Amino acid sequence: MLLNRRGEYALLGLLYLARQDRAASSGRFWDVSDVARSVGVPEKFLRILFHKLVKADLLRSQRGSGGGFSLKKSAATTTVREVIEAIQGPISPFICVAGDNDPDACHRFGRCELYGLLREVRLKIIEELDRHTLSDLIGVELSVPGACGNGSLVKGSPVQDPQS
Repeated sequence: MLLNRRGEYALLGLLYLARQDRAASSGRFWDVSDVARSVGVPEKFLRILFHKLVKADLLRSQRGSGGGFSLKKSAATTTVREVIEAIQGPISPFICVAGDNDPDACHRFGRCELYGLLREVRLKIIEELDRHTLSDLIGVELSVPGACGNGSLVKGSPVQDPQS
């Protein structure tokens, strides 16, 4: 399970809503077109994702004038794992440890030396995603935008560019 565009866009949309809730009165509904424009994702795609998040009880929706979407749970209690699983399904980087115990999933099922390690990796990923909420991610910036792996994440304040 890699974080795909659906998961990324859903997280970006929810982070936008979380920031708006923090800055304005909680409970306000936000138009999906404004959210999409603000985070730079296709509106049609984000609308589909937001409807999935409504079904997963992470968002509320309201039709009509003044309608739109808002967080159903607080940003402080909504974990990154909940968002990803609502959009992409259960977290499992390896099919054999997906939790289905399906012998047809892998030709080495039940006799693989790697199973214990792969299961531990899955549990560590889940643990880390459960440890972070939307509130934790608000204000996190990358030192060099777009340079994955080259910058450090710092909560609440930007990191100085090492070249400056």
